Amino acid sequence: MKLVRGQFMKPLLKGQRNDFRDAEAVAEAVQRPTKGSDWGPNLEERPPRAGEPRSRKAHLDDLDSFLFRFAFLAAMFVLALLIEYLAH
Repeated sequence: MKLVRGQFMKPLLKGQRNDFRDAEAVAEAVQRPTKGSDWGPNLEERPPRAGEPRSRKAHLDDLDSFLFRFAFLAAMFVLALLIEYLAH
């Protein structure tokens, strides 16, 4: 399920409001491509603005990436040491 920002809700209304029509309009709008932007109505997909504080998720993603790279380099180092040891 996607959260839809308030500014995108007005075009979704069809005729007389009821839950069925609202759900139908939201389902139709989610399938449409976005107009002239590089991000959809999902707020997590929006690129960060200049000067905007980064979210906790962005910091955790950076940490996860760093730890993965560190573990990969450590494994490569251990493998190089093992190959060097076995060569002698």
